[in-house]
Amino acid sequence: MAQKETSASAKDETVFVTVRSDCFHTTPNCSSFNQTGNIQEKPVTALRDDFPICKRCSGEYEPSSTPYKSPLRKQLEQLDPDDVG
Repeated sequence: MAQKETSASAKDETVFVTVRSDCFHTTPNCSSFNQTGNIQEKPVTALRDDFPICKRCSGEYEPSSTPYKSPLRKQLEQLDPDDVG
């Protein structure tokens, strides 16, 4: 798990969190932010040392190779096209 940087250049870095964040983000436009609209800017030094960086922001995120299929989609795919009106 990637941790926040502690180098001299990172001391002044601004990061982004929400009230219920379990990680911090390096961009306010991260696609893993929920639609909360309550994004707060903080200096990285204000966070706990073990507070992790977002996997998308760090480049560690790997989407699932198997797309999610809802139960309804599975049922529809099993139908014969002639039976669907």
